[in-house]
Amino acid sequence: MDPYCEPDDLLIGQIKTRIPPTVSLDDFCEQATNEINAKLGFTYAMPFIDPADENDETKKLPIHQWNLIRDIAIKLASGRVILAVTAVNQDTTIHAYGFYLVKDAEVSLMAIANGDVRLRWPRVNSEGEPLDPAPNPQDADPYAFVPGAENDDAYSATKAFENNFMRPTSWPFSPSPWSPGA
Repeated sequence: MDPYCEPDDLLIGQIKTRIPPTVSLDDFCEQATNEINAKLGFTYAMPFIDPADENDETKKLPIHQWNLIRDIAIKLASGRVILAVTAVNQDTTIHAYGFYLVKDAEVSLMAIANGDVRLRWPRVNSEGEPLDPAPNPQDADPYAFVPGAENDDAYSATKAFENNFMRPTSWPFSPSPWSPGA
């Protein structure tokens, strides 16, 4: 089974130079693929097939849905690489960008697993037996979307600025309202 992403797809930038030679990026790509298959395998027939590798239209995942699966794999693998490589430098916290990538991928993955986003792919029961043919894309919810993850600090200078200056209920530096006769 081919992984859903390749090492060149990973969002790790210059961290590649800090990866020990004993660590294989291919392993992280395969682990991300296995995690996706494990979580979605209770709902969909596995594995997903890259549309570029398949000629039969009935066996193709629509390209936008394939890109979603691929994006999840890239974020999972990238986040896990970043967390693994930077773990030795983190005393009490984890790498924020690596954590964000994993969290965002998991939110998207759970949206599919929970049925908030339905894929046009054959569904199976928990035993892996086929349930029904692939759903018709015409029946899809036009308002379905994949939610995003948001990291929120207890105190954020950006949010304080936005609340005070961008959406003020009263301006902090303006004179008090003038009323006639006062």
